[in-house]
Amino acid sequence: MTNSGSRNSATRSVLIAEDEPYIVQSLSFLLQNAGLEIDVAADGAEAMEKLKSGAPDMVLLDLMMEHYTGFDILDFIRSEDRLSSMKVLVLSAKGQDNDQRRAMLLGADRFITKPYANRDVVASVLELLELPPQGMEPNREPNGEQKEAQNGERGDNG
Repeated sequence: MTNSGSRNSATRSVLIAEDEPYIVQSLSFLLQNAGLEIDVAADGAEAMEKLKSGAPDMVLLDLMMEHYTGFDILDFIRSEDRLSSMKVLVLSAKGQDNDQRRAMLLGADRFITKPYANRDVVASVLELLELPPQGMEPNREPNGEQKEAQNGERGDNG
């Protein structure tokens, strides 16, 4: 799955490792609309294969999947030099403190417990990828108008 919209000249890629089709469909739609390129892994084995053959900018990771758990995948990501700096956002119904603590100790960048608000997930993804919030392009106000030059910056008028 890819997206031709552009929020950034270099499109960022996100792997959604999630076994729940409705969640995958919803997140894929929202993140594509945010200008991201999306790939999907329906279980832990597929996620592991995709990570062994490629390196997305970020992984949205469910903890409870078949074949490999999210913990296994997170441990693999952090142990591989070429993947170790990848952003990982854990999305899980396993919201107990010990699961959150374990995910963070293994190197998760953020943990969001299901059920969650879609806008919170999108905002977290954009923040972790250091992209402007949805609806905010660089040098644009929320209403879409060009920002005024400040502190001696040159504006459109020269």
